[in-house]
Amino acid sequence: MKMKSIFSSLNAKLALAVLAVGTMFASCYDSENGDVTVTPKPDPAKYVIAGNLTDAATSAAVSPATTTVVVTIDGTEVTVNNDGYFVKEDGLAAGSHVVKVSASGYDDAVRTIYLPEAADGGISYGNADFLLYGIGEDDLLEEDTPAVDATQEQAQKLADAVLADITEDVAGLGLSNVELVADASGNITMTADGTLAETPAVGAGVPVQLPKYTGFDSDVAPEANDLWTKAIYQGQIWNASASRDLAMPYGMTLGTVDYTLQGVAGKTIIGYTVTVKFESKVLSYNDHEGTVMYQVGAATASVDYESHDSHDSHNNHGSSNGAGGGSSLAD
Repeated sequence: MKMKSIFSSLNAKLALAVLAVGTMFASCYDSENGDVTVTPKPDPAKYVIAGNLTDAATSAAVSPATTTVVVTIDGTEVTVNNDGYFVKEDGLAAGSHVVKVSASGYDDAVRTIYLPEAADGGISYGNADFLLYGIGEDDLLEEDTPAVDATQEQAQKLADAVLADITEDVAGLGLSNVELVADASGNITMTADGTLAETPAVGAGVPVQLPKYTGFDSDVAPEANDLWTKAIYQGQIWNASASRDLAMPYGMTLGTVDYTLQGVAGKTIIGYTVTVKFESKVLSYNDHEGTVMYQVGAATASVDYESHDSHDSHNNHGSSNGAGGGSSLAD
């Protein structure tokens, strides 16, 4: 009788163990397909617009500490700190957004920034730096006609001219295989492959730096002196006039945005791809046209993951869009 009791107890424990194992395996498989691993999903994509306000003459910050400043994004006012920096991280979505700056003693400045759609876990970052000119600074040239979109040919020609410089710039960020391609609307898309200094732990996130270009480049050389009759280099005047009308300095300068590629349970980040959008326009001063290009905001990161889950029927190197998650954006 005692022996039967022992076996009954063992059978009960065995039944519980089998039930537990069955439950564990059931949680690893998709209820419909039975062979797809269920893994946590990245956070929803983040959409951000941020920028700095700078005095064109002094390079000092334009901020509430020195004058009255109002910055609106799609008509909604955002806070400007005493360093002239502002950021909006909530309530934005993919698409076009209008940023307007009004500061006492300066000409108003307006720019439309386009945020491409990003996958879950990704970021679409809009760079909205403004170079503000004081009212009454009218020594520069006036536009002959309003700016128009560059043609694909004009935009690609300028993109090809700056490709080597951009490739050299972003190499320090771990980016290579840079391509600049213009579309029919004159917009330029940069793509580059990101490499990691070392392989992270399974499920871990990876901090990276995304490119953030301020300023503009043009196909008018500053030393050009055959545009019209002036005492100084006419190319300098042309680019300075464009600088005023674009509200940004001449010469694209690389900055960075700190971000963290989001880790996913059971997977290792093995690389990423960065996409940056540039806009190109044709400006005309004293009957001389020139093409300009500048970053219109978005630096989007897509992450390549390698799965390590033994229950995943697709246990090969795979690409999954995503970046960031829980990072802080630096100015």
